[in-house]
Amino acid sequence: MARPNFEFAPQDDIETLTLWVGEILEALSKVMEAPRAMFISDESHVGDFCLNDAEREKLQKTLGVEVNDEDLIADLARRIKKHRGK
Repeated sequence: MARPNFEFAPQDDIETLTLWVGEILEALSKVMEAPRAMFISDESHVGDFCLNDAEREKLQKTLGVEVNDEDLIADLARRIKKHRGK
């Protein structure tokens, strides 16, 4: 029987944007009603965290940028970086 081949999604952007991704993860853990362990990659979306409307609004207010379920975490990190001029 052939063994299944598992591949992890790339994390290049996540690693490059570590400062802002860390801020997103910290904010997520504070706004989620039931925080849980998080694994993210370059393919992770905000929607992967199943935020309700109130949680998404808190996240948006905390981060100071627009947040949508379709946003990649890496793109959200870039938006924060650009918004803050860093």
